[in-house]
Amino acid sequence: MNTARQIKKLGEDLKIKNMMIVGNKVNSEEDRQLIERDLSDFPVLGYMSFNPKILQADKEGKSPYDMDEKIKEEVNTILTELEKRI
Repeated sequence: MNTARQIKKLGEDLKIKNMMIVGNKVNSEEDRQLIERDLSDFPVLGYMSFNPKILQADKEGKSPYDMDEKIKEEVNTILTELEKRI
């Protein structure tokens, strides 16, 4: 949450008008609600679940996108939402 606020401040200083977020390492509906409540001034493009396969992909030098179907679905959902907003 703090990182998002810091990035927003930097973006405003650089006159960036459209800033959106992706919830990261989300484990529950409660996490989603917390993000939406605490970062209500950001449009939320979607969420990435906590997934140990992302850590595994990093260690193996692979793309997480290719490691797990759920990751692929979440990324595609986020991309679809981004395309709607730009």
